[in-house]
Amino acid sequence: MGMANHTDNDLRAGLHDGLAAAARSRGAGRMDVLSRVFAPGIAWNGCHPLGRLDGIDAVEARFLEPLHRSFPDLERRDDVFLAGDFSGDRWISATGYYFGIFAEDWLGIPATGRWVALRFGEVYRLDAGRIAEAFVLFDLPDLMRQAGVAPWRGGAGIEGLVPGPATRDGVRLAASPARETARTFDLVMAMLGPLFERNRVAMGMERYWSPDMMWYGPALIGTTRGLDGFFRDHQTPWMRAFPDWQDGLEAPHFADGPYACYAGWPSIRATHSGPFCGLDPTGRTLDIRVMDWWRRQDGLLTENWVLLDFPDLFLQLGVDLFALMRERAGRRRVEQ
Repeated sequence: MGMANHTDNDLRAGLHDGLAAAARSRGAGRMDVLSRVFAPGIAWNGCHPLGRLDGIDAVEARFLEPLHRSFPDLERRDDVFLAGDFSGDRWISATGYYFGIFAEDWLGIPATGRWVALRFGEVYRLDAGRIAEAFVLFDLPDLMRQAGVAPWRGGAGIEGLVPGPATRDGVRLAASPARETARTFDLVMAMLGPLFERNRVAMGMERYWSPDMMWYGPALIGTTRGLDGFFRDHQTPWMRAFPDWQDGLEAPHFADGPYACYAGWPSIRATHSGPFCGLDPTGRTLDIRVMDWWRRQDGLLTENWVLLDFPDLFLQLGVDLFALMRERAGRRRVEQ
């Protein structure tokens, strides 16, 4: 048991440090850093418009190199970093921020020349100690907001930099007690079942959540506090828009001590049956990419970090957020 824990702890620390080093790496030595973290044939799945990249060379050339050109002083900070098992494989998952000076346009988002915070979420399947499959999601509408070219109106919650765990213990570099991990996993699974009910009373979320819980949503929804805020700013509008939404729990989900995650895709499937973000119902069936991380304290869930691939969701609804962003950026240049 001691040797197994030692090996797992080394794996956690090595990948945590390796991902941070990949963010800092520059020039000819970068591929050496990447090869210690990523398998040569990695299947890398990014949010829209990054898409699917196959192999470490493609990840370096089409993701990391452009990212480093745009943010030359890039720095990665993890707020939550977990390890666990799902479907017979070992996985890690993380959420936090990349920070840096936005020096050159990235993905068409205009550079600001100023410090920005790029929120990320990730889940990685491991093979022989390296990352063989990746799902990576960035809060790109929030970066657009920071660049002054938000393409859509803001959410009902508060948009901006979200904090890490109140307990400052989200980076789990040592194996957690199995009993604590099981309690967290069981609580999250018990909560997710009634979450698909059609009204708040039937859900009974008070059984699972702390009264002063924090829900850290993405841009276009925002952050809110308490169950009343959660239902007002997110869950009730969501249920009206997608009354048949379901999640088959096909994406990786696991717990690690007082933390749990559900990350990657496929995740949510739903029919757009009601107004959503100002859009009239289309009747379209959607595949919605979502990532969640939870923290348990005193037997209840008290914090929840959430990311959603809004550019991909809007594209399925017939709206190109990047095209709208470019139009706004163009108008801004004319006005200047």
